[in-house]
Amino acid sequence: MKPLIYCPKCRQERSVSVNHTIESYPVKNEPIEIKAEVFICDACGEELWDQKADDRNLEKAYRIYRKNHQLLQPEEIKNIRDRYGLTQIEYARLLGLGDKTVTRYEAGSIQDNAPNNLMVLSRSPEVMRFLLERGRSLLSKQKFSEVMEKVNGFEANTIKKMTPLLLHDREDDQ
Repeated sequence: MKPLIYCPKCRQERSVSVNHTIESYPVKNEPIEIKAEVFICDACGEELWDQKADDRNLEKAYRIYRKNHQLLQPEEIKNIRDRYGLTQIEYARLLGLGDKTVTRYEAGSIQDNAPNNLMVLSRSPEVMRFLLERGRSLLSKQKFSEVMEKVNGFEANTIKKMTPLLLHDREDDQ
């Protein structure tokens, strides 16, 4: 079943076809070209605007912009935060960001380089340990312990994975 959208030229809801065309979307004053989803009225051929399609197109442009500028995608930010069991507010506070900042990034807002770099660095258990120790007062004692336990587990797994490589290197040196 084809979607129905109001056509101002026909002055009624009409079935539409979906076309794809190359369009440029300005993202942070930079033109980003995407293969945009566009609706065309089946009755008169008029190109129709649709909020949901426009949102999807804009999200495509944002994703390309993030990729071009080596910025984390929203799901990557969420994965880092979830890895440590932190809420959006807890994670933002440990990074020294505003309470709603991580929420906005996970919802699709584009971050600047500085907060992006902090989030990239926080992937590392060693960096997260540093942030936790400096921000100990920002979390409850229980939450601090829970997150520190996860950090310790990640560090232990890293050591286990590295040990065979290190032993192999030592054998090569002899």
